[in-house]
Amino acid sequence: MTANLDPPRTYDPVGRCIYCGSDGGEKRLSDEHIIASSLGGTQVLPKASCHACAKVTSYLDGYSSRGIFHEVRTHAGLPTRRPRPTEFPVTLIFDDREEQHAVPASSHPSALLMLDFDMPGILSGKTADTCTNFSVRRHALIRRTKEFDDWVATKGAKAASVHVWFKPAPFARMLAKVAHSYTVATLGLDGFTPFLPDAILRPDYPHLAYLVGGDPNTPSPDFGCLHRLSLETRFVDGKQMIVVRIRLFASSGDQEHGLPIYYVVAGEALQPAKDSDFKHPTSSISGCRTLSSARFA
Repeated sequence: MTANLDPPRTYDPVGRCIYCGSDGGEKRLSDEHIIASSLGGTQVLPKASCHACAKVTSYLDGYSSRGIFHEVRTHAGLPTRRPRPTEFPVTLIFDDREEQHAVPASSHPSALLMLDFDMPGILSGKTADTCTNFSVRRHALIRRTKEFDDWVATKGAKAASVHVWFKPAPFARMLAKVAHSYTVATLGLDGFTPFLPDAILRPDYPHLAYLVGGDPNTPSPDFGCLHRLSLETRFVDGKQMIVVRIRLFASSGDQEHGLPIYYVVAGEALQPAKDSDFKHPTSSISGCRTLSSARFA
């Protein structure tokens, strides 16, 4: 399982922190990867994050990269600054017990786990006060190898399991960070009224599910790219909302089952927007092959 990165793109420098508006002070402004480079993100927004806000977004990117997607990144050869693991843990399940073992990374059955969210509350006619928790369902693809199945059989185990730790809130905040930075890159920092900075910066933000959600349907993969981002608009109570469509590892899965699509409401349009107002309304990320795996049953 290998992944080719999407074509690189560097946007115009912002010159202000896109999260708090600071000029960066003595520590200046750092570049922001829209999707973390450790997940294969290749779109960069220069001079876009102050030191304090960069610490928050780095944590969110790190949680996803080193927690949720650590094994997948290793198998796919995605960028890393650390030595790649040579083995991963598995749990062998016997009739009367469970045992913890380590297997070589090359044969480990890594799980690509996502969460299915309901649509953002703001797009479903709900109020923010009613959107304090996520209704989530697990959505997993798993990479299996005959070598691993044979190894399990030699141990006399009846099954094996792998574990992925997944907290909805940090993941949703990471999606919000992707959506906000992508909207700034596309429309400009002053091109919309932003909704997401508090949701990104505050771990106690209570209404994530009001702004962050997903498509209840899961169409077939978007073959031809690693990640897929695009902007669209939706009207809510007569106001035009900027909505970011996010599909991480968009080409993973099979012809019938892809990974979830997330929708994040980035803000309100300052004036009626048309597709022509977006620099790339259907996303210009393309040109790579797939990161694929078998569906987990």
